[in-house]
Amino acid sequence: MFHAINTQHLAAFFWGAFLVLLGLAVFMLPLAPLRKVCAIVLLLCIVCGIAVVFLRKISPFDMPSVVLLAFVLLLIVPNATNPDFWGFHLAYFGQILIFACALFWLLRLLKLGDSALFWTFLLPSSVHSVLLLCIGLWRFYCTPHTQFTYINSSGELVSRFYFYDNPNLAAIFATLSFALLLPFCVARIPHVRVLAAVGVAAVAVSIFLLGSRMAIAIMAVCGILFLLWNRKQKISRRFVLFVVLCLATLAVGFFVFHIEVFMLKILYGNEPRPMLWLEGLRAYFQSGQILFGLGAGAFMDIDFSEILGGEEYRKMWHAHNLFVQILVEYGLLALLCLCGFLASLLRFAPAPHTARAQAFWLAALSFLLFSLVEFNLWQRNALWALLLFGALGRRND
Repeated sequence: MFHAINTQHLAAFFWGAFLVLLGLAVFMLPLAPLRKVCAIVLLLCIVCGIAVVFLRKISPFDMPSVVLLAFVLLLIVPNATNPDFWGFHLAYFGQILIFACALFWLLRLLKLGDSALFWTFLLPSSVHSVLLLCIGLWRFYCTPHTQFTYINSSGELVSRFYFYDNPNLAAIFATLSFALLLPFCVARIPHVRVLAAVGVAAVAVSIFLLGSRMAIAIMAVCGILFLLWNRKQKISRRFVLFVVLCLATLAVGFFVFHIEVFMLKILYGNEPRPMLWLEGLRAYFQSGQILFGLGAGAFMDIDFSEILGGEEYRKMWHAHNLFVQILVEYGLLALLCLCGFLASLLRFAPAPHTARAQAFWLAALSFLLFSLVEFNLWQRNALWALLLFGALGRRND
């Protein structure tokens, strides 16, 4: 089916999407213009998807797509007139989620081949990872900031390494990229193997510099699974040498530039997430809105100043937990649909015998683990996660 589709046009489309994301990351453009872009691209995706369905006479939705559609409808219908769902709350969460879901459905229809996967995902992701690392290093050394800081052992206020927005959100994006690129480091085609290895090295360095404990743990787990899945396959000595050199460079850099500067988040991070979850669940059950939740943006209305001991903690953007966030704001039905989507995605996924199947399982693992400590279905992360699930997570018919 895919052979009849112009691969170059599809690659150009995804290159454009990555460039838009990179532009937002570098220049911090206002998100208001993104509304029109999302609306236009969403319309094009739907039209293309319908055209493929009618021309190829295939079933338009598989089971994960159907459950995802139900989940999106349960989010939209109760909040259709809620400006927080469409507006500034969580950076236009509703609009970006719908845009990401449309791309997911389109990718499930297209069933990308290996060549298309390289041009539309591997190459852009590797280049994107290297560019983001360079941007982060330039910002860290050349443009010190006070937006994201920690107090070190000397009592000094020190800037944190970050790409864009919140460093934790960047860590989610980085772990998904790591999961995508890692299995292709042992690909048979040399240029694919080299490109993936460069991207993995850039992402690994970025994750360590971001200092997210969950991201570092996910990277370690992904590395262990990757070695177990490929234990019978001969790994190139050059690849092993490349990894050793990257780790050695990273270790030397830590000690030369003072490890504390880079590991502030790990050394001094103290985020009372369980207290946020319990307070959010308490407000949810007290409201009586069990099925449809408190509504989009309701978590920001909860007063946390008493339990966290400070006026600066009165308002929280989100629950730092995907499942708690969906339950509190959108209700039990939406949470069940979300769990059903993830379960069906895993149920109908290919076995981890190929590089793209391994990439899917590692991305799914990364997404699920980060769901426990972050709300990872908004901004770039929702788009990137659903793009990967749509392109990698379908069995060959």
